[in-house]
Amino acid sequence: MVPPYNPNEPFNQSIPNNADYGMPPKKKRRWWLWILITFLIFMMLCGLGIGGCTYWAISKTKPAFDATNRFYKAATKGEDLEPYICKDKDAEEMAQDFEDANDERGKLTSYNFNGYANEDGTVTISGKVRREGESQYVEVEVRKENGKYKVCDINNNAVDDDDINN
Repeated sequence: MVPPYNPNEPFNQSIPNNADYGMPPKKKRRWWLWILITFLIFMMLCGLGIGGCTYWAISKTKPAFDATNRFYKAATKGEDLEPYICKDKDAEEMAQDFEDANDERGKLTSYNFNGYANEDGTVTISGKVRREGESQYVEVEVRKENGKYKVCDINNNAVDDDDINN
């Protein structure tokens, strides 16, 4: 019997195929998938962190803005201001000051508060108030009393429309 290969050339044999032995094919590398998954998880955690910080900041500032808006809404309608102002302030005096401002500068037509500063428990809300064509930059000091923010002082600084960012 003749061997299937030349015994004189033992190194000239063909290498057997892996399929002949039932071995699985070489596994494909998916390093790009692991990088993508890691990146997506990182971005998701960053998004949750930013969203959480934004939620926290809004939850801390919103009550002061709401108190200022409620005060201005009540003052515009001529309602009693007692529930909206600090204990140490006189509601009738603040209402009179508001009416005097209406007489001097015109009736309040709109307001938009967008500035927030907190210093030693006294919060200053700032924004634009429009009175029949004249805009004013207003700073409203609010303070927390019995768990609710109350208006304590209003600083009206008359400013022309050109000086206020719309």
